Amino acid sequence: MKLFGRRDRRPDALEWGSSFAEAESVATRSRRRRKSGHAYDVRSMAHQPPGDPRAQQRPIGSRRRDIARPEAFGSTPPPTKGRGGIARRLINFVLFVAALVLLGGIVWFVLSNTGVAGSDSTVKDGTKVTVVIPKGSSSTDVAGILADKGVVESETVFRARLKLNGDGADFRAGTFTIQAGSSYDNIVRTLAKGPAAAPTFSVVIPEGQRLEQTAAAIDDMRDKRVAEGATALPVFTGAQYLQVVKATPVPVKYQAPKGTKTIEGFLFPATYELKESASAQDFVQKQLAAFDANFSQVNLVRAKAAQLTPYDVVIVASLIEREARLAPERPKVGAVIWNRLKAGEPLGIDASNQYSVYKAGSKEFWVAELKQSDLDKDSPYNLRKVQGLPPTPIANPGLASLQAAANPAKVDFRYYVANPNGNGAHFFTSSYDEFLAHPFQNGG
Repeated sequence: MKLFGRRDRRPDALEWGSSFAEAESVATRSRRRRKSGHAYDVRSMAHQPPGDPRAQQRPIGSRRRDIARPEAFGSTPPPTKGRGGIARRLINFVLFVAALVLLGGIVWFVLSNTGVAGSDSTVKDGTKVTVVIPKGSSSTDVAGILADKGVVESETVFRARLKLNGDGADFRAGTFTIQAGSSYDNIVRTLAKGPAAAPTFSVVIPEGQRLEQTAAAIDDMRDKRVAEGATALPVFTGAQYLQVVKATPVPVKYQAPKGTKTIEGFLFPATYELKESASAQDFVQKQLAAFDANFSQVNLVRAKAAQLTPYDVVIVASLIEREARLAPERPKVGAVIWNRLKAGEPLGIDASNQYSVYKAGSKEFWVAELKQSDLDKDSPYNLRKVQGLPPTPIANPGLASLQAAANPAKVDFRYYVANPNGNGAHFFTSSYDEFLAHPFQNGG
């Protein structure tokens, strides 16, 4: 039987004698039909005899509905799992943030247009209120203080606005004067700026004064201001000043002898700026602080070597302050005192006697001429009769005298006497004969 050139009776069968190129062409056409969805079902058709009614019912290229065909690569991708849920959550988050912003705007509007003081306050609007903010107060504390004083009506509202605006961290302590009914911004600015500087006045204390002199100067200042129609300043009297002074002990570091009952010598002479409200205690503390600051500048090395305590140095300085009238003479007077102490001789300084004979209430603080009875008096302040230093300072020395007391001139002077020209200068010598021969010899 001849096989070549014979065709299969099936419509889509390949002829056995067809070339390889023809077979490849048929295969290519078949793949194209499958891609377009109209491929021949070669296997099913190949086994169907000619004239099979199923072949006639199902046209070439039709697809059986009961056979699942896998999707080709690159066809429509399956839906991404969870993508819709993420979108919904994002939308919800945006809506939530928008709601918060809206709510914050409403709160801001309400607080911004709500007064912090009103008609319900017990203090009328415009009333000046004194408010004291202690050190270390928090913004919450401040809100409570303002509400208690009637400056703001609602502590809660004021505190909420502070937190909302981020205010309050720079509030300063002090005493403020704030009008009730002030706006929130004005109150915040006032508290952040700090209290207004309190009005002050000057008090001038010269070197070499004794305590009673300073007390009298305070009363004179008060009387003068009253005579000019002004308020009496200081607000304390001379008597109140002396009362505080007598109750204040000498600081321990200055090594005053046990039982010392006066701080004479430690109330530093200077010009002080005092608040108009300053008390006598405030003034005394300022003087003591000024003394500490100045005495810290004094070199005590030589004084310690000479076995002088800090309190001894203050005593010597007070004697120098009363005796020396010219600045260059202070170290020389200090040298005379040191030399005579070393020699065991009485100092013979009458300023100490003048200090001791003062009578309370008298305006003559330094007796111009001592009586013979004063010079003969047995007193630890009578330096004509006793050796060594007086028991306490006799005045309040300045820095120059303190330095001269601790570091006197290195000379052998043991005597001095006032010169006749009356300019306050002294004649210094180490010879007793020269001292006696001086025409204005007054002792030294």
